[in-house]
Amino acid sequence: MKIFLVQVPTSHLGAGERVYPLGLARLSALIGAEHETSGLDMNLNADPWPELKSGLEALQPDLVVFSFRNIDPLAGHQTSYLSSLRTAAKMARALVPHAVLVVGGPAFNIFPARLMHEIPEIDYGLKGEGERAFPAMLSAFSNISRVPGVLFRKEGTVEANPGGPPVLADEIAEMDTQLFRPSDYLAGNRYVACMGIEGKRGCDLKCAYCVYPSISGSRSRLRDPVRIVDEMENLNKTYGADLFHFTDAVV
Repeated sequence: MKIFLVQVPTSHLGAGERVYPLGLARLSALIGAEHETSGLDMNLNADPWPELKSGLEALQPDLVVFSFRNIDPLAGHQTSYLSSLRTAAKMARALVPHAVLVVGGPAFNIFPARLMHEIPEIDYGLKGEGERAFPAMLSAFSNISRVPGVLFRKEGTVEANPGGPPVLADEIAEMDTQLFRPSDYLAGNRYVACMGIEGKRGCDLKCAYCVYPSISGSRSRLRDPVRIVDEMENLNKTYGADLFHFTDAVV
């Protein structure tokens, strides 16, 4: 099967802000060798739409996975990135009508059903962590609607399966740094360091204002500090990364 992993634009600054697609890089590492995998981060190009178009036309993927990271810039701007996801889904549906379109990512996790309603081109949504659900989706490709955590369409409505148990810290996959090369992200950002590091995942608290339990789960899981430091050392020695940001929830 041909799989195309795409991070849609996550900044109104074009290619000015480059944030490594950590989620897609981890999912890519879980894809078996029997599949043909390609990737595109639309944030690396100030005008990425021709690149998405040519990629879809050339690859003719069977599965397109869109990662939707930000719903808005969270900085007082009157900006929404929903149009980026909508345009990408419409383009994929028009150019590869046979392909299955799946959307996940932090922004999708906040409004999964609403986004499925807003963008009818989406076939399936993936809510929650992907380390178990995504491989299960590939294994059950002819019946994705039975996978835990998947949103799907049924008789004109959007249905959602209950999510599975939280992914254990040791199950968090390594990054596929061949498909998404860290060296492409090392140009200085004005807002945040480009390379994200997960020190933990999830949060046990239920603060009314916070979306992190929806994004990464309602149970805290701490990664092994040795693995965290090994990951940072490898990124530094192999790719020259020397500035990192921790993606953890505040608490």
